[in-house]
Amino acid sequence: MLLKKILNIKEKLASRVRLEKENKKIDEMQEQLNNIKIDTRESLESIKTQLFDEIDKKTLETINSINERGVNIEKSIGDLNSHIQSILDPTDDEISSISYFTKKIIEKEGSIKIVQIGANDGVSYNDTVFPLVSKYPELSSALLVEPLYDLFQKLEKNYSKFPNVILKNLAIHETEKEMYIYRVAPDKAKELPEWVNGIASFNPKHHELSDTPSDTIIKELVNCIDFESLVKKNNFENFDFLQIDTEGYDYNILITLDLDKFKPKIIRFEHSLSHNIMTIEQFTELTKKLNLNGYQVIKDNYDAIAYKLEYF
Repeated sequence: MLLKKILNIKEKLASRVRLEKENKKIDEMQEQLNNIKIDTRESLESIKTQLFDEIDKKTLETINSINERGVNIEKSIGDLNSHIQSILDPTDDEISSISYFTKKIIEKEGSIKIVQIGANDGVSYNDTVFPLVSKYPELSSALLVEPLYDLFQKLEKNYSKFPNVILKNLAIHETEKEMYIYRVAPDKAKELPEWVNGIASFNPKHHELSDTPSDTIIKELVNCIDFESLVKKNNFENFDFLQIDTEGYDYNILITLDLDKFKPKIIRFEHSLSHNIMTIEQFTELTKKLNLNGYQVIKDNYDAIAYKLEYF
């Protein structure tokens, strides 16, 4: 009995010693961190890249498992991203606005070239390009792509006063020349919320993510072109701003985009992680690619902005 008590006391003492050692280590690490002076954003970017390298398959499987059980972790992920963002790039709220970056480009270059994939009618759904072209009609040129013909007609009308804007009735696909797009039938869209006109997708089940009735969906065959051919044919290789909103194909376009050949200063794309339009794995892979090519990524609830660190 006495021996057992002695052993228990010994174990408690050992635990206390271990705890004191750990606390000492923490204090030492904190002191080291306080003494570290990071002089460049590139160093911060390197740290972030290393953090992404630590995200292994098991971690992603765990996150997916949590999602499958119905636990919404999107807010937690968003909060964590905001916290990391505030450390890696401590700026005011203005920098999260696309207008901050476009204004900087115009100030530096005297003009701006824009490529927009998924232009819709050009003015709906908080469109970022039309206000920019309207504000700087002489300083901006743009190449806009919209595959659905009825929306393309509206796009032509809305941009009719801007001669520096090229409009193409096409979809972007890296391999196919024709694809079916699944959309809400125009006659049935009148009975539904206005946003249903913005959910056309290559994915035949995409409408289910927004609980749009299946009996309102039709498929429409559209012509396609790969991204590189699009910009080359229209002499638009040296664009500054790439805007993408394709309801589920953003990842495919960006993961295959040659960032050694094309060097946009800013890229804005849709992730909608909370609606599973882009998976966490895809967003992580895409962010890592952008980081390795010199971009910092700012994520909000539905979209993300990637900006070239060396330029801004």
